[in-house]
Amino acid sequence: MNRTAKCHHKATCRNTVGNYTCTCKPGYSGNGHYCADIDECKDGTAKCDTNAICNNTDGSYTCTCNVGFTGSGKSCTTITKCTIDGVYQCHKHAKCLKDSDGSFNCQCNNGFTGSGEICSGVCPQSTLGEYTFKPAKDSVTQHSNEKCSNGLSMATAACALQQDGSSKFIDLFIIPCNATFLTVLTDGTSEEKITSLEAVASNVQNITEDEAVSVISFLSNFTSSIQENATISTTTFSSVAAVSSDLMKKFFRPSTPKLQSAAKQEKL
Repeated sequence: MNRTAKCHHKATCRNTVGNYTCTCKPGYSGNGHYCADIDECKDGTAKCDTNAICNNTDGSYTCTCNVGFTGSGKSCTTITKCTIDGVYQCHKHAKCLKDSDGSFNCQCNNGFTGSGEICSGVCPQSTLGEYTFKPAKDSVTQHSNEKCSNGLSMATAACALQQDGSSKFIDLFIIPCNATFLTVLTDGTSEEKITSLEAVASNVQNITEDEAVSVISFLSNFTSSIQENATISTTTFSSVAAVSSDLMKKFFRPSTPKLQSAAKQEKL
């Protein structure tokens, strides 16, 4: 006599002589005619790591490592940012510190600042010649604390990373108190001119539109030459950005047609 098996859709049907059997599939419990999901997370049969979270699914479960740990979930290890095999690696000028939760974090060494994965040197407050300079990060041109009566910095110095990992101010550059955009464009190397431009631009309220047009023309030629000259320092690039920013704050408005025209020429 033919019979139709009535096993649950989560069960396996096996034919026998004159009959059949129903057996619930792994992850389910019941008599085969009815099968229910087993919550392995609740009944303690899940094999998650002690540092993982168990999440029940239909007929199974998943394990996810806790924050600060890595692995399959069934096996979790502490994330170590100090080694190449870890998720992160500390910067060469940083050290690895263990947190209270057992994870590790990178912290920049004294004299450096950053996330720990990336650290930049910091020049401490220093005196060069007759001039003093406030702390600054690597590759930044710092203006002297000493000012002229018109507000112009008397000197600049570049914060540079040394071979031993320390940072210090170098390249003291003295700027005449009567310096203007036009006078600083007449003498010195391109990098010296840009250093002077940054100092003058910081006193932007005294800059005329004609002077700004001349500077834009100079920067246009300078940035074009960079394509052929790969030796321009990071400090110089920072200075170019600072000069451009100071000019834009004052001059790039609809009321400055000369600068708009100069800017268009720079883009061509």
